[in-house]
Amino acid sequence: MISKNIRKFTLPKFQFRIFILLIFSLITTLSCLICLFWVSEHWFFDQIFYKKSAFHGYMNQWFHDASANKTNWFEKIITVERERDIRYLISGKEFPKTNSQTKTVAIIGDSLTYGLGVLSHQRYSNILANKLQKNGFNTKVYNFSDPGNSIVEAYALYQLVKKQLDPDLIIIAIVNNDLLLNDPRYPGEIELIRKLDKTCPQPIFQDKTETDRTHTFHYYAQLSFSPAFRNRCYLEKIAQDMSQDEKVIFFSFDSVDETPWCGSLDPTMSQNTAPEYQEATQEYISILNQTNNSVYSFKSETKIDNNSVSKAELHPSHQKHDLYAQYLSQIITQKFE
Repeated sequence: MISKNIRKFTLPKFQFRIFILLIFSLITTLSCLICLFWVSEHWFFDQIFYKKSAFHGYMNQWFHDASANKTNWFEKIITVERERDIRYLISGKEFPKTNSQTKTVAIIGDSLTYGLGVLSHQRYSNILANKLQKNGFNTKVYNFSDPGNSIVEAYALYQLVKKQLDPDLIIIAIVNNDLLLNDPRYPGEIELIRKLDKTCPQPIFQDKTETDRTHTFHYYAQLSFSPAFRNRCYLEKIAQDMSQDEKVIFFSFDSVDETPWCGSLDPTMSQNTAPEYQEATQEYISILNQTNNSVYSFKSETKIDNNSVSKAELHPSHQKHDLYAQYLSQIITQKFE
């Protein structure tokens, strides 16, 4: 019979031992690498990862740069998950429709939402989806963020999100340096600026952080809110337009009565810039409130060891991202109920 002619495949004893040894070596090597990565990340972040690691969001070329198509293949692979949503949005394609049981949340922000200094899955947008799922809401959370985005970029992304996604909720994540403007980055942004310029005749305030090292960016952030500059006028017009959309809420990483998110680790920085930082934050929130926008300022009674990633990297730590997600999940749950 045919079955009698089929020989059962078996490895010789020696080869089987070699195979087991190779598997064991592979598992051991991977375990050691994971442990080494964890130790390096927690104790030597500034020396090994800061402004070097694509895993933590540091790019040689940002995707909005003119030369972004030349980004090396390693960065492209590493940032696939981190930049998937905003790349798809910029492509102009409509997002696939979700079923009626799934809520959609779009978060628009800058480097804090992008998650500089933390791994992609540690960002508050990623954690938020899991927390909402536990609260009984099947939710898809989109992250449309890019380091350095100003309020004008947020406005441009907002227009694209409404057109291509139309989510159940749009969160505009704000920081008080949002009025320090950039060159246009996104589709339709130039047209939006031209429209805003028609009602904002003031001169533009230019950020001088790169050339004037006698002041921090907090100093310039505060000046950008002056009524004498077009920057503030932009914010007022944008806030007025967004106030007409019931799906929009603003989320401030700071509250006016707490230590700034980036000033908790460096005492010198906190002492020198906290008044300027908080004054700009207060002005920002005041303008949004005056235009009847829904503004939520982060607060938490939970104390954590590290508010910032490291001594050099003052962006929020992964523990802080978890607190952001916890705070937002409570707000969103109330809106979805």
